[in-house]
Amino acid sequence: IWYNNNMTVGSSYAECDADEGSSCSDSNLLDLSISDHLHYFNKEVHQFGECGCGPSC
Repeated sequence: IWYNNNMTVGSSYAECDADEGSSCSDSNLLDLSISDHLHYFNKEVHQFGECGCGPSC
């Protein structure tokens, strides 16, 4: 599954046949950001973990 967006509820995604394929994650090689690895499903990963990963986080 490849999200080429902020992964919020209802966001579009692609089902990729190949790992890191050119129509999935490798399509974005020149537009990488550390922020992409610190935010998932519109949540800041470290804050979500510190909060206990619950629905109210």
